[in-house]
Amino acid sequence: MSPIYFALILMAIAVGLIFLEFLLPSAGILGVLAFAAMISSIIWAYVYCGPAVGTLFLGAAVITMPVLFAFAVRFWPHTPIGRMVLLNTPAKTKEEEEEKEHLARLVGKVGVASCPLLPGGFAEIEGESWNVISESGAIEAGEKIEVVEVDGTQIVVVRAEDQATTPPAAAKKDGSDPYSQSLESLGIDPLEDPFA
Repeated sequence: MSPIYFALILMAIAVGLIFLEFLLPSAGILGVLAFAAMISSIIWAYVYCGPAVGTLFLGAAVITMPVLFAFAVRFWPHTPIGRMVLLNTPAKTKEEEEEKEHLARLVGKVGVASCPLLPGGFAEIEGESWNVISESGAIEAGEKIEVVEVDGTQIVVVRAEDQATTPPAAAKKDGSDPYSQSLESLGIDPLEDPFA
């Protein structure tokens, strides 16, 4: 048997072991064997076939191995071992989908800031209290706001065009709004000045 045939057989074994490494769970053993077969093939070609053939085998290994690796990585997620290793993203539940649709329907709706939005705070939109973020700077409590965007669960608002200052809701007039009450009326002791 010609020495070049033996070098070609070793190179073919290395390529086959690389593909098997991606298909079978071997904890890297097949990869190490593929590397050893490839190095043996190159050394055999240099020693028994001459420097020209050895350089040709080295060049082939340097060019084909990254191509084979990219090919294997591309198709690895579709193999049985790839599907077992890679995590599947969980499907969204029906409740999450419904809440996302409900939030998306708020775009364009007008509401009233329940507290100062600096830039975050609460606003009443369609009779519900929502945690919102102001895109147009600080907004005073009672100013009309408009929902311009919903990003995930974040509701982005701006000042509405007609800024009639109205109280957030009639129910807030009786003093149930904690943002408009003093600390003493809420039963919270005011903080003492530590530098006094």
